[in-house]
Amino acid sequence: MKRLGGEFLTTENAREFSSAAKGETLEDTIRTVEGYSDIIVLRHFENGAAKRAAATATIPVINAGDGPGQHPTEALLDVYTIQREIGRLDNIKVGLVGDPANGRSVRSLAYLLAKYENVKLYFVAPNVVKMKDDIKEYLNSKKIEWEESQDLLEVASNCDVVYQTRIQREHFGDRTDLYEAEMGRFLRHKELKNHHQRRRRRKRAKKRRFLLLKVSLRNHRKRRKIFDQVTSLHAELSASKKVRNESIRKLEEASSQVSAMEEKLAAAESREKSLNSKITSMEHDLDGLQEQRDRGHG
Repeated sequence: MKRLGGEFLTTENAREFSSAAKGETLEDTIRTVEGYSDIIVLRHFENGAAKRAAATATIPVINAGDGPGQHPTEALLDVYTIQREIGRLDNIKVGLVGDPANGRSVRSLAYLLAKYENVKLYFVAPNVVKMKDDIKEYLNSKKIEWEESQDLLEVASNCDVVYQTRIQREHFGDRTDLYEAEMGRFLRHKELKNHHQRRRRRKRAKKRRFLLLKVSLRNHRKRRKIFDQVTSLHAELSASKKVRNESIRKLEEASSQVSAMEEKLAAAESREKSLNSKITSMEHDLDGLQEQRDRGHG
């Protein structure tokens, strides 16, 4: 609020150190506080307190946690963290571990994740603190798939996110035996760490195999492209050879025709010489006969 240029009023442990200890109701407190404020951020020990405050106040009320009910502001931060870490909020599997019956942040996160597509939730908790029916019914109404389990490692192997909360002593009252039987049940950080390290190694190996396959596929496509180009060039070369051979054939045919015409021309020239020789001989004979006739007349 300071960074945004605003101011704030605050009261902590109000039920011990304010008029609430003298019997002032939540509604009375809200009417008083709204006179000094533009917005109220309420954190309260009673389930449903934020709803009561919002019904009373004439200014906005932000629910910062109401007993074992809801904690929407923390759920918004959790959703932001999931988006930042794995890059998506759709198509994920989330394990909610610990005390979903009384853990208001778990309840709000389940409620908020139901807004996204193809989300599956796993509730990992002892039977005494299983997720309450109101959240289950809401998930069913939104067609969100959910399961209950008490095997953290099995659930973790199927999840993209594991959301760990503690089993809360203050919600067991005098039944300390139940709390002591379940406390620390899911504090298996070393096993989870080893499990997630193995999972990350498998993911990295899978990613490497995918990259190798991608490179192989890219090389195959390059080879295929080169092969297609070579095949196309072979086809063009074959067509060029056919054109060349056809041209040679036509040239050879033309050469044969020229040779035949040259032979005919030579034969014609030879015949012409022969005829010229005969004509000259006949003209000579004709001149001889003319001379003989001229002498006879004389």
